[in-house]
Amino acid sequence: MPLALLSGWLKVATQVNPITYVLEAMRAILNTGWDGAAIWKGVLACLILAVVTYTLAAIALRVRTRRL
Repeated sequence: MPLALLSGWLKVATQVNPITYVLEAMRAILNTGWDGAAIWKGVLACLILAVVTYTLAAIALRVRTRRL
C-alpha cells in the first residue's frame, strides 16, 4: 500500500519499519527504473538490518557459550 494513503499510527509504524524502504527500492526498480534515492534508502535499511541481526547473533552466541 502506498505510504500516502496511510494515516495515524499505521503510517508511523511503516516509517519506522526498515522493510518498508527495502520494498520501496524494489518497487522503484521494477516500476519506475533506477530511482537513486529509493534505492539508497533500501540499501541503507539492509545494512542496518544486517548490523542489528549480526550484533544480536554475536551476543546470543557469547551468552550461550558462557553457559557451557
